[in-house]
Amino acid sequence: MKRMTGRRTAGFTLIEILVVVAVVGILASILIPVAGRAAKGSKKRKAQVEVSSLKMAVEQFHQDHHYMPFKNTGGKKGMVGEDKWAQTDDSDWMELLQGENALKKNYFTAKTDDTGKFLDPWGHAYYVGMDRNQDGYVEGTGDVGGAGKIARDIVGVYSLGEDGQKATTDDIATFSWEDKK
Repeated sequence: MKRMTGRRTAGFTLIEILVVVAVVGILASILIPVAGRAAKGSKKRKAQVEVSSLKMAVEQFHQDHHYMPFKNTGGKKGMVGEDKWAQTDDSDWMELLQGENALKKNYFTAKTDDTGKFLDPWGHAYYVGMDRNQDGYVEGTGDVGGAGKIARDIVGVYSLGEDGQKATTDDIATFSWEDKK
């Protein structure tokens, strides 16, 4: 018997390569939408953590200093007066939370953008309502959820969510709006 000694080159056939490419394409079409949803969910979770942390920081500041971290025109601290809704892209009151206060205590460490503003994961400022008149409510404004609504707390923190629109289902807040009684 004669033995055949032919050369066979090592490698893949065109059919094998096409099958592998097809399988990789199918897997990618399944995994890309899943990864997009996971990233969207992580931004929402990050915003939820940040609104809670910011609320606790303002409450702790208030407990230690007996006034809200808000500077009036002229640099005077906001002890009493009308309720205020501040935004985290305003550095004056944020500086009070970050160590520029009488106790030199840092209540909130914020990762800011290139311009020094603290923004939510979608690039919008957080709104922080402070009950400066101590009536148990933070009056709402047209900028935050609509006029005539209030948060029953001394501090309320609010993010406009992914869409950046007021009073929509993706908003993230540390409170619920309710009618003042």
